[in-house]
Amino acid sequence: MKPAWEDAPDWQKESAIKGVAFHQQNPDATPEDSHNSWLEQKLNEGWVHGDVKDPVARCHPCVTAYENLPESQRAKDYIFRAIIQTLS
Repeated sequence: MKPAWEDAPDWQKESAIKGVAFHQQNPDATPEDSHNSWLEQKLNEGWVHGDVKDPVARCHPCVTAYENLPESQRAKDYIFRAIIQTLS
């Protein structure tokens, strides 16, 4: 479970803000496009695939191709996009 916004670490807040900005600047982007943008950002920051999210080791289970994500993660990407589109 993710922490409340006020308790989240700065890196996590920055990632969320970048995700919102991506969809605002690219209103026709798909959830896969969003993931690919996030993935590129993570790879550029030195993150690698890992079984669990570990910000110290920079490992994350979603550092993988979109088609390899679990269905629940892909659903989250659709919901995230829908919320931004609704509020924009």
